[in-house]
Amino acid sequence: MTKEYFHGVRQFYLKEYGTAFHVEILTPTVSPADRVRHRAQDFTTQVTEALRARPDVQIHIIAHSMGGLDARWALAKGGLADRTASLTTIGTPHHGTSVANLAARFMPVLHPAGKALAWLYEHAQPLWIRRQGGEPVDPMEFLHRVLDGFRVSREQSERAVHDLTIEGMARFNAELAESEYTIRTNRDRAVDYFAYGGDVQKALPEDRLQAALLRPTMAC
Repeated sequence: MTKEYFHGVRQFYLKEYGTAFHVEILTPTVSPADRVRHRAQDFTTQVTEALRARPDVQIHIIAHSMGGLDARWALAKGGLADRTASLTTIGTPHHGTSVANLAARFMPVLHPAGKALAWLYEHAQPLWIRRQGGEPVDPMEFLHRVLDGFRVSREQSERAVHDLTIEGMARFNAELAESEYTIRTNRDRAVDYFAYGGDVQKALPEDRLQAALLRPTMAC
């Protein structure tokens, strides 16, 4: 996938920090749905290649949602810890989510339905695209990003969902526990870990159901 997940984020960081702090922004892209380790391997390959000509550079990783799990695996199992100064995850399901547990039971139905919706979205998109300042603006861009996950094979979708279940993440955390402890406590070059999530009590009424369904995803 070459689609930029967060439109404008790279440009914002370049504008705010790029010149003053000589910051270079990398935006690796991975499959929208697959096992964490498979996505993490793609992420690691792209970052390693970008750092090949910069042997002394340390990176700061900012990752959203499942991307935070990819980054954790890349540091603990992929060998990126030596090149990383910090990892910040935002809205990452470190302890799984009940939504994934529910989805895992209905994947035989969800995946073909999602592919049908993705097809419908793609062909009906011109009907609601509007232009603003000469640029096309899609008011349903969020739906597009969700449906991107159904453009992969059913096997990839199933692997992704099972990794994100509460049980799947318990296994994931156990597998990474020893390596992550070593990385975070390394006296010579420790990696700083930060995690940010939402507060259900402060969520807007229309967002509270979603926040409740995602528990215990944000616990760190």
